[in-house]
Amino acid sequence: MRISNFNDQFLLPATNRAVLSWPVIASSIFTSIVIQIFGSPDLENTLILFRILTAAAAVIPMFLIIALVQLIPLKNRNIRATTVLVSYIVGGALRGLSVVTFLEGSKILEDGNKWFRIPTSAFLMSAEVALATFASANFRRHQESARNFRNESIQLQRILGQLGRESKANTLRKIQQISTDIVQQLRRIKLSTSSSEVFEIQRILNDYIKPLSKSYAPETLKLTISGSEFGNDSVKAEWKDFNLIANLPSVWWNIVAALMPFPTASHFFGLKIAVMHSFFIFVTLVPCTWLLHKILRKYLSEILSPWREFLITVGYFSIAFAAVLASYAALYNSSDPKFYAVTTFLIYPLFSWAIAFGVALQGQVVGQEIRMKKLRDDLVWAVARVNLLDWFNQGLISRILHGPVQNSLHAASIRLQESSDSENTERVIEELSQRMNEIAPLLQSESFMAPDISKSFADLIELWADLVKIEIFIDQSTQIQLEQDVPAAYIIRDICQEICSNAIRHAGASAIEINIFANDREVTISMVDGGDPQVGNSMFGIGTEFLSTCSIDWRYLRTADSRNLLEIVIPTG
Repeated sequence: MRISNFNDQFLLPATNRAVLSWPVIASSIFTSIVIQIFGSPDLENTLILFRILTAAAAVIPMFLIIALVQLIPLKNRNIRATTVLVSYIVGGALRGLSVVTFLEGSKILEDGNKWFRIPTSAFLMSAEVALATFASANFRRHQESARNFRNESIQLQRILGQLGRESKANTLRKIQQISTDIVQQLRRIKLSTSSSEVFEIQRILNDYIKPLSKSYAPETLKLTISGSEFGNDSVKAEWKDFNLIANLPSVWWNIVAALMPFPTASHFFGLKIAVMHSFFIFVTLVPCTWLLHKILRKYLSEILSPWREFLITVGYFSIAFAAVLASYAALYNSSDPKFYAVTTFLIYPLFSWAIAFGVALQGQVVGQEIRMKKLRDDLVWAVARVNLLDWFNQGLISRILHGPVQNSLHAASIRLQESSDSENTERVIEELSQRMNEIAPLLQSESFMAPDISKSFADLIELWADLVKIEIFIDQSTQIQLEQDVPAAYIIRDICQEICSNAIRHAGASAIEINIFANDREVTISMVDGGDPQVGNSMFGIGTEFLSTCSIDWRYLRTADSRNLLEIVIPTG
């Protein structure tokens, strides 16, 4: 296993803040008691209750050290994980020191043999805390992942249910009245003897069109993550899907388990016997583990809870019993052949379950994250699609005002600024009035008929023809796809009008190139212009919301050749 994979899969979860959760603390107390009562041959049958309380209390300073290290602000996650792991070892050693201090102070031991008890405690307790934290952290992560997946699935179904909403807006009469008002104001400008045509057109834009456009903008749908509780039924349902049998402890765990009794065995029986003892346990665990894996995967893969968990537990205790026999064989000629028998029988299944539980949870989370990515892609698409339909149906007035009306007024204003000729002024205002009169009839076709994409783009190019060179490229397959999706076709037309207008007004672009191409369930609009760089949201105004809510994604950046690039992804049905 690569170091980076080991860090991500084990080290980081094993040093998670879940170390201070009650399951980790409870399992640490249990382990502390077991190794104190059954792992000390020199203290057999002496003041059992006092020693139990001593072992339980000794974990307090251990977790105090761990808690203090958790407060250290370390940003690098690998450095932090290593530091926390060191705190486990130091805390385990402190637990051993506390036990020896209690026993010596109560005269149970004259010599606590700190030189082996403290390292033994450091090794065993740090391993226990790491394994318990690994399982607890993955459980928490699984809970959060499952909760988010379930909530977002519910949200997706709710959003998809809104795709069939009908339009509630009767807009033709309103647009007719607005265009009539604009034409009347233009007529007054044309008849005026003053030379403030540009100012008056800007006044219509700022005081009439923009506020009106904003007032008719529909309420948009937002993507949110709810925080509902993760109930017991959900836990049970997820537990049934755990692939526990495929995630049983591997051989590396056999090595750790075989080495756990080594420090204490060295002290009581000597180095030679301690080595033989660990070797006997290792060569017993490896084939037993392999055999258990074979049996479980072949015969028990279809067994459901709770029999599955019961049989796995029986398997762990069977391996632990085999390890006990190996331990007894290694110590047969020693003063205490039963040394570590009870400890092995109790600790091995506990640690094995922690590994199996944690790895199974980890595998479940990975699968959920893959499904979550697909779900969130669907959510983003659905939200954008519902908003697109709302802008098409309820937001028609806002789109028309913000698009064709506002663009026509801006184009006229720019032309008037560039020429002071009275005949040209009269011609520009007359053309503008004609465009305003054409808006309402234009809307009569905007119902269930797709726009003529080619004509829409030709009109856009013509609107800015003497000011900017605009080139729009769309392949035939994309054009056919848009002809079958009326709302998307109109929104894409409006977006092209919007981005061209902004590139001209805010960036001072003299040339614009737009490419439109389709993928599965989406159409991408890519615009490049050579204008000045755009800063913040100044480039969009109300179009910022329009663009953000109707698109799956959009991004703006300044390219290496000093051009503006804007890419917008629109959902299609």
